[in-house]
Amino acid sequence: MNKLRLSGNFSALNPSASVDIARQVTDKLYALYNNISQLVSEYNTQVYPVVSTLPQGVKDTRWSLDDTINPRVNGLDGANMMVDIDATSTTNSGRFWNTTRPKTIKEAFTDLYTEISAVVDALRTEFSNISSSGLSTTVQERIGMNIFDETQVSSPTSLDGLTNTSRLNILQLAKDLYDESYDSLDGDGNANLTYSVRDHLAALLAIHDGSFDSDLTLNHDGVGGGGGEGVSYSAFAGCLEAETSQTSEVVVGKVYFNPLEYGEVAVQIYFHGISTYEATTPAGSGYLRLYDMGAADDVGIGVLRSTIEVSYTTDNKPVVSSNLLTVVEAAPGTDDILNEGRLYELRIARSMTGSSSDLMHVHWSGFMITPSGGGGE
Repeated sequence: MNKLRLSGNFSALNPSASVDIARQVTDKLYALYNNISQLVSEYNTQVYPVVSTLPQGVKDTRWSLDDTINPRVNGLDGANMMVDIDATSTTNSGRFWNTTRPKTIKEAFTDLYTEISAVVDALRTEFSNISSSGLSTTVQERIGMNIFDETQVSSPTSLDGLTNTSRLNILQLAKDLYDESYDSLDGDGNANLTYSVRDHLAALLAIHDGSFDSDLTLNHDGVGGGGGEGVSYSAFAGCLEAETSQTSEVVVGKVYFNPLEYGEVAVQIYFHGISTYEATTPAGSGYLRLYDMGAADDVGIGVLRSTIEVSYTTDNKPVVSSNLLTVVEAAPGTDDILNEGRLYELRIARSMTGSSSDLMHVHWSGFMITPSGGGGE
């Protein structure tokens, strides 16, 4: 900005009688007017555009202000000057906007100081949380606190927690596939089985003219043995899933069976059962019985033909049992059946040796037929 200056000289009046005093005064006034006019022009073009941008207090029409922000009233300092008069709530991410008006220089510095102080405090807290391992508490929690302190428990969402969950899931799969004998993992990546589940399934599928993971169309032409080579295994189910805690017999199923249907083919016939005696104390047993009820059109009260007894086992696992039956023409005894079509009834009960809360379960029971020379076990 230019300095204020005069445009001419302002000399003293000449009192000589030969000089017109009025004329001299008029000239001096004209000179003063010119200087004042130049001063006003300079102010309007140089000073006003600058000072007019300053806050005007209650007279300001750009924003709703009071005289707490007014340099004319309070003096020209940071509390009475805006950082950016064109600031809005969106420009510079609203950094220089204070709700309804631009921030003053003082407010901007105060906010900056507060922000820096908050960052410094956060850094101080972060550094104070860093342990001897060089990791902050937050990082340790994400890795798993038990890794750093065995008295603490890792969060389920930490790396240690997720890893342990995965380990338990793998162990659960091992137990479900191979029972409780596989209750640990040795971590060497090597198989503990001589033959894998795939090997066993492939061997079973080969009997039925199938192959693992490539052939779902099966047949039973390859199943045979002894004198009945080429004859399929057969099963006649009389019961699927039943249980009782009673000591008196409970009927759980019926099945019609006629040995004559096999003609001259040599077969072996078994009374077969898959059952479990579930004991609350290490004792007791239950039984599964086969009754001949008579011809289909002449049903009687039933005659006992065969009994499968299931005793307590330490792990309450299912037991597979079979009694070989002899086909006779007349006067059948124990483990004998008549060589004709008969209706048979299946009954289960709990013996008197166990606890009243024990359960006798049957999962499958009926007749199992194999070619002569095969096994029913």
